[in-house]
Amino acid sequence: MDAADTAGPPPGGTPGQADAGRRDAPAAPPTPVRAAPPVAAAPSEPARASAADVELEAGGERWTVRVIGRSVSGPALAPMPFLLLGFFLADEPAAPRREALLVGRDLADLTDLELLAAWHSGRSPRPAGERRPFFPEIAGKGGKEG
Repeated sequence: MDAADTAGPPPGGTPGQADAGRRDAPAAPPTPVRAAPPVAAAPSEPARASAADVELEAGGERWTVRVIGRSVSGPALAPMPFLLLGFFLADEPAAPRREALLVGRDLADLTDLELLAAWHSGRSPRPAGERRPFFPEIAGKGGKEG
């Protein structure tokens, strides 16, 4: 029999206390995932009211600007938000006279100068059902029609 086998508790306390500080000591069993309480996801951004319409004066006329479409493009880690803006005249509120696509999340975030630049770069919307040729520069050069 060895002297170490007959010695009392290890230095620093009782045998149970010596194991408590070790990393390989047994711990309480883990909580099963199904038994864990559900965790509510934190919102990434606070919700805010979106501007429905913005008034703009351009080209000597008064326009109402409205978001008529939204899109996101790019990689999932850094998506680029796009807004399709419709410019409506006061006497024709049903259909936009001009459209412009620009980078932005919300109409309320755009300045008057950005809206004016969008109006200048905008163009008349295409009639419903009108298709643009996929490669307009080679449309008349023969090849497969379809």
